[in-house]
Amino acid sequence: MVIATKKSAEYLVIWNNMRTFAKQTSFETMIHHYEIPTWWAVCMKADCPMAENCLRLQAYKSLPSDVTKWPCVLPNALSDGHCIYYQKAERVKMSRGFGNLYSLITNRQARKAVRLELTDYLGSKGTYHRYQHGERLLRPEQQEYIQQLAKTYGNGEAVVFSDNVETFDFRNIP
Repeated sequence: MVIATKKSAEYLVIWNNMRTFAKQTSFETMIHHYEIPTWWAVCMKADCPMAENCLRLQAYKSLPSDVTKWPCVLPNALSDGHCIYYQKAERVKMSRGFGNLYSLITNRQARKAVRLELTDYLGSKGTYHRYQHGERLLRPEQQEYIQQLAKTYGNGEAVVFSDNVETFDFRNIP
């Protein structure tokens, strides 16, 4: 015989709520508010025709009720059924660091050329270092660019990134 306690009843309610939530929401696209960069604009326009798969609306919905100030996209960004700030709510494979890139390139001049090209591609010396040391995540197209550089200048081996993470691609669009 199982005796129900107040604590077990609370857990049962929580469990049922989680099951209901799981049926309504795909866990692949569920956003946690701590994932959202504080500079990234959310959207509150739930009646938008693009709202169902919009990362900005999903992000807004995930904010806790005690958050009173956050950058947002204004409703007039929607024009003729299209929003210039729309981003699809899907997780992508991001990577950290590209530490072994230079071990694949034996020629000293080629290393210098790769570093200059990557610095130009990523934006600046500081940004380059943040990506190299894993402080910033590399998007799939950036990973591919680095792989192509390794193939062009290196010994043919693939770059091994320090870490791979599945997360949302929060970036400024447009």
